[in-house]
Amino acid sequence: MLGMKRVDRGSKAYHPWLACANPVASEIDDPESTVMRVSCPKCTSTDVRQVSQVHGSEPASLSKLAAPPAKRRWAVWAAVSVACAIPAIATARQPGLGTLIMTGLSALMAGFAFNAWTFNARVHPVLLDRWQHSLMCLRCGQMFTAP
Repeated sequence: MLGMKRVDRGSKAYHPWLACANPVASEIDDPESTVMRVSCPKCTSTDVRQVSQVHGSEPASLSKLAAPPAKRRWAVWAAVSVACAIPAIATARQPGLGTLIMTGLSALMAGFAFNAWTFNARVHPVLLDRWQHSLMCLRCGQMFTAP
């Protein structure tokens, strides 16, 4: 592949997301070296850290920016759906406008609960993996992933 550099995976300094030679990675002293120094694509600073380290050890302002992706609260939507369904079921023998509204709200809230549950099961793991492999520049705050 173009732009790729062979890296000895047995090396103690090997990091899979830092192994690719690209505009944000530069070689340290020796051109034959397999160790790469990553620099920020925005300000070219080499003062970068993994976002998980920034989130756990830096001041509150940087820590908030580096927070992991949050899961969605599907249980809250499910509880509201059930709370709306109870009056709808209770008045089902003599349906009226209230029954129709509560049934509609219950179905809507159930849809929100399903959407949040699906997000947590399918999208959140991908976002969390991306977050775990992301870097943050401590100079300008830019978040990026190095190959």
